[in-house]
Amino acid sequence: MLDILREVLERQALRRLDSLTPAQAEDLGQALIDLELRFAEIRALFDERT
Repeated sequence: MLDILREVLERQALRRLDSLTPAQAEDLGQALIDLELRFAEIRALFDERT
């Protein structure tokens, strides 16, 4: 489920990339990295419970 959400968010981000300033693009990239790290934490939590 998380992979689907990540994929949708990344696709939306790529569609908007052309209309962003370089600073906004950098912020967006960092946000996607942060999101991936958070998803990894969530996956680890679920793995611990199973």
